[in-house]
Amino acid sequence: MGVSRAVVREAISRLKQDGLVEARQGSGAYVTSTRPAGSFRFNREELDGDHAQLAQVFELRLGLEGDAAGYAAARRSDSDLAQISDCLAAIATDIRNGNDGIDADFAFHGAIAKATGNAFILQLVDLLGVQLKDSIRVARLNSSSHRGRPEAVLAEHTEIFDAIVDKRIDAARGAARRHVMNAAKRLGLSIGI
Repeated sequence: MGVSRAVVREAISRLKQDGLVEARQGSGAYVTSTRPAGSFRFNREELDGDHAQLAQVFELRLGLEGDAAGYAAARRSDSDLAQISDCLAAIATDIRNGNDGIDADFAFHGAIAKATGNAFILQLVDLLGVQLKDSIRVARLNSSSHRGRPEAVLAEHTEIFDAIVDKRIDAARGAARRHVMNAAKRLGLSIGI
């Protein structure tokens, strides 16, 4: 295949972490017979081209991020607010500098998950990290190609943050849900019920 042993070792290591391959001492590496329960992923190329799958990811985000924002509003600490604020400032800086803002946006939503004080929400966000970040990537790249949209997205994030600061639980939940719905609409996706 024209790759070094280090590349093969890294690939096998990742497959073992995902539970897709098991190593047997002195015998080699073998594909496992079942898909592990802790594995949840989809193909990035499929996400870019499959509107139905992308819509389903946004529906997942709708519930997860909406409720996380509500819990964060109820439970956030001052250090949580500082972290969310730093992420919001990073998004604004990225927009000002013409960057895509994907990492800052992902960090913003991760900081909100942390502010919930719920270890299981945080673990779920960590487990879904690649999927969530890819959906943010698709939305951000779309928004950056339209004049004024990055600023509108920043305003949505600011609305979520302000509700969390003021401990307005329903407002935070609603702002986060509107943000996800708007991101989906900007991509031409129909989500929600």
